[in-house]
Amino acid sequence: MGEDATDPEQNRPITPSTAEPRNQWPKHPDSLFWRPAIYHYYNAMYDFSKRMLHIFALALDLPEDHFDSITTHPMTNIRAVHYPPQEMESDVGIGAHTDFCWFTLVCQSKTAYPALEVLNGNAIWIPVHSQPNTFVVNIADFLKLVTGGTWRSTVHRVRNIGGEERYSMPFFFSPNEDAKVSVLEHLRREGEVYEEFVVGEYFQKRLDIDRTTHIDGEEGRKKGATGY
Repeated sequence: MGEDATDPEQNRPITPSTAEPRNQWPKHPDSLFWRPAIYHYYNAMYDFSKRMLHIFALALDLPEDHFDSITTHPMTNIRAVHYPPQEMESDVGIGAHTDFCWFTLVCQSKTAYPALEVLNGNAIWIPVHSQPNTFVVNIADFLKLVTGGTWRSTVHRVRNIGGEERYSMPFFFSPNEDAKVSVLEHLRREGEVYEEFVVGEYFQKRLDIDRTTHIDGEEGRKKGATGY
């Protein structure tokens, strides 16, 4: 579920007459609970993410509202993901990648053997155990960009090799599509030249990589795909 001007739950002030539905909702009577449940979750995660962005700003020695001006209509997305048990240990549910947003909040079901893994600074894959009443918070590319790499995007993958069904619901929180981001002034190095990125353009480039994953094989999987 993502931005969709035709969904009244998103309270868009203007819905273009040319707008077409982007979200696909189940129609079966037994599934009618799904849409309001997702939007209830979305609203809670949206508010929580706004607060998290303030915390990140403070951690970077900035006013807590520093990023608010470029996150007035953030690009957001929720995915409800099911991972069946993988038959072989060499199988990969989602290959190693980073996310292209401010950060991702992941709610994952508990499995005996953790399927989500993150790559640490020693190039070792660390399993992420599910903890009650918690979210996994993954730093993503736009926080890496504005910190000049001081904060690293979390490299992660999913390998559901424990023999159980796994479910997760990642919430992706990004700046505005038309926002421009660059390295923060106080984190710049003297003599360095820093590029400015348009969020939507960067986002599209990463999507293009994802869409060729199934063509490029293993190399494409290493470049990126979004999921948990």
